Amino acid sequence: MVWLWIFLVSALFAILTLIIWRNTDVHTDQKAWKKLEDLGASENGTYSPELVVNLPEPAKRYFNFTILPGTQLTRVAEIEMGGEIGMGTKQHPTIKPCGRIKFSHRPLALFGD
Repeated sequence: MVWLWIFLVSALFAILTLIIWRNTDVHTDQKAWKKLEDLGASENGTYSPELVVNLPEPAKRYFNFTILPGTQLTRVAEIEMGGEIGMGTKQHPTIKPCGRIKFSHRPLALFGD
């Protein structure tokens, strides 16, 4: 009977420890997201071709083509992606949903992976 009590107390202690650990992790995660959101809210100006004047010509063409002058620049971007991926064969395609949320932070305004 003593062993049963020891087991129950140990299990209860382990469960409570895991709950506290998880709550601490969630709190830390929320603080990190808040910090990134606050960083992204700061004023970073707008895009102009003068920002890329010192870059190599291919990079200048790329940025000047993809970013319109006057576009608001940001240091933090939350990018949400989703879709489906086929994991089977042509005869038996096993389509599975896939998705990802990426928080991209760069010290400069221009970024891309």
